[in-house]
Amino acid sequence: MRYTDFSNQLRTLYNNDFSLISLKDWINGTFVLPAGKKPLIITLDDLWFADQLYLNEDGTPSTYSGIGILWEFSKVHPDFGFSASVFSNMGDKKTADKHVDDWFFVSEDDSWINKLALTIAWAIENGVDPYNHLFLHPKLDLTANTDIIYHIKENDRVIRYYLSRIGREDLIPRLGNIIALPYGIWPATTAGVNIIKNYKDPEGKPVQAVMEAYNLDAAQLTSSVFTPGFDPYHIARITASDYMIKFIIEHKAEIPSSTSCKLGPLQEEQSSDLEVIQRLIQNSVTNQSCPEGVYNVNGAVFVAKEGTVALFKEKDAVATSATPTLTPTLKP
Repeated sequence: MRYTDFSNQLRTLYNNDFSLISLKDWINGTFVLPAGKKPLIITLDDLWFADQLYLNEDGTPSTYSGIGILWEFSKVHPDFGFSASVFSNMGDKKTADKHVDDWFFVSEDDSWINKLALTIAWAIENGVDPYNHLFLHPKLDLTANTDIIYHIKENDRVIRYYLSRIGREDLIPRLGNIIALPYGIWPATTAGVNIIKNYKDPEGKPVQAVMEAYNLDAAQLTSSVFTPGFDPYHIARITASDYMIKFIIEHKAEIPSSTSCKLGPLQEEQSSDLEVIQRLIQNSVTNQSCPEGVYNVNGAVFVAKEGTVALFKEKDAVATSATPTLTPTLKP
């Protein structure tokens, strides 16, 4: 893809009321959007190539890289947001650490290693979440189970090594545990499949989701955790092609937009009381002053459906507002 093509696609999506959310918030059901916006997730595989993310001398992302283009676009259009989820193979390539004119180069010494470490740290700190795409991008249906374990663990070990190399161990707890299958291919055996699904990262976090291949010819919208039948181990994606962008725009009516709804009145000390909030949502839905849907109130998530309101996810937070955001859900 050319840089200009990517810029044009971002502009098209923005003009059709899409805003970025993180993959982890999507899977957790905790994502929040500006009113009137529809959710969009950007993922990239096979990191870390310089044309995906390259840092300038001043530490900012270069517009000669895709994420740099996204960064600049978000500065001009802050309501579009800035977020990406990237899946890396830490053992199959070096990463360029020099940029001259239109070309990237890899130093003959180990300078590229520190450059990559700084790039990974910048990503984590700025909303680009790295995940596991296995160490050498193996075809899992042709890989022995012991080697599958190696590729997953080694990828996690090496990315942590890079962070520790530059003294950024503080970022390690922010690493998530989501796996993207190389080539979108599962292991050939049930035991191999279970290795993927049951893997825990070095900090003991279980696999949160498994990303499958990009759909090249069978376009479909990705369902959310609120959609019946949602399976976090089989999350399909679509390519960032002009054809697929057109598909998204043609089907945007199937993607509900976020909205806000006023709850209350209530006292400030009640604004973090989940039972009070749940009752307010129930009353608002019953008297039709607010619609059914998914409510995110100060980080706590409720689902109002078929006349009832249920707590979906609890979060301890200091409340500052009694205005919830209704997050949209995709139809399967």
